[in-house]
Amino acid sequence: RLHGLYLALLTLGFAFMGYQMFFQEPSIAGAEGILRISRPEGFSGDNPFYYLVLAFLIASCVVALNLRTGRTGRVLGGIRDSETATRSLGINVVKYKIFIFGLSAFIASIGGVLAAMQTGRIAGRIDFVPFFSIVFVTVAVLAGIFHIGGAIAAGMLTGLFNQIFPPAVVDFQLILFGLGASLALAQNPEGMFGELRRGGNAIL
Repeated sequence: RLHGLYLALLTLGFAFMGYQMFFQEPSIAGAEGILRISRPEGFSGDNPFYYLVLAFLIASCVVALNLRTGRTGRVLGGIRDSETATRSLGINVVKYKIFIFGLSAFIASIGGVLAAMQTGRIAGRIDFVPFFSIVFVTVAVLAGIFHIGGAIAAGMLTGLFNQIFPPAVVDFQLILFGLGASLALAQNPEGMFGELRRGGNAIL
């Protein structure tokens, strides 16, 4: 599992390099501007749009849960634990890697579209900065990146942090998230959700 996190950090490092070398260059990325994004017809109000986002969240959770419990999830678990052993069983590791990368990119892209619709505008070099990816990964590790419930908890923690805690704490939220993720990796790689899950199983 830690090997997967190292690969994620390597990917983020590559994203930073590409962002600085290419996407900050106007001759390649074009001039920065703000594009207005309208919501789909029938979902212009906040309440209908909320149910649209909720429906997408439920659909994504169902897909992820089916993948985890099915053959694909078992193969991905085998690749995570030992890629060499999985390849020795005659499984096309590259095919599964491309599949899960494409699926995760598709889900992330739909999330980006919904986020742009929620704010009503999009500015590429302002809204989509690689540094934000590190923040989101950090919060996901803190909540429990290996469980669907942990991903939902990470989203709620990110969205409600400014409303729950006083401004003095909000100013240090990145430091707190970083320390929390470091402690989670040291004490419990499954994060807060994994700890709560173990506590619930112990009570039962």
